[in-house]
Amino acid sequence: MVKGIDTSPFADVLIRMISAAVTQKIEPVINAQVEFFEPPQLLCYGPGGLYQSHADSEEFNAVHNQWEKRFDRDISLLIYINDKFTGGGLRFDNLQYTYQPEAGDLVFFPSSHRYMHQALPLEKGVKYAMFTWMAVQGSNRIGFPSGLKLSPIRA
Repeated sequence: MVKGIDTSPFADVLIRMISAAVTQKIEPVINAQVEFFEPPQLLCYGPGGLYQSHADSEEFNAVHNQWEKRFDRDISLLIYINDKFTGGGLRFDNLQYTYQPEAGDLVFFPSSHRYMHQALPLEKGVKYAMFTWMAVQGSNRIGFPSGLKLSPIRA
C-alpha cells in the first residue's frame, strides 16, 4: 500500500528544505543551476507498498522504438524521512544496483531512462519518502507539467 500525504500544512518548510538541498548539495555536483522544481510530494509506504520500474521524464514509444521526453524533469530528488522498515530499497534497474535508504538520506539522479528505478516492496514497517523533480537552466523544454513550478530560494 502506498498513499500520498497532504504537505500543505508544512509546504514552506519543505520548499526551504528543497532549496537548501538544491543550492548546497545538488548544484555544486552537477555544475549547473536549477531553474525550478515541482512541489514536493510525500509518500507513505505500508507493507507490500512499492512503486513499479519507471523513468521520471521519459516514456518508451514502441511505435518509433525510442524513448521520448514527456516531462520537463532533468533531476529526480528523494529525501528519506525514516528507516525503521525492512525492504523498500531504491532499485536502479539498468545499473543493477539497489540502495537501502536511511533516515535523512538525500538521493538525486538524472530523470532519464538510463536511471530507470523502482521502490522495492516494503516487507515490514512504514516508509516515508519525499520527492520532487527539477529542471536545469538551459535544458530542452517541452512545456509539461504546466502547473506550479517553484524557484530555489537563493541567499
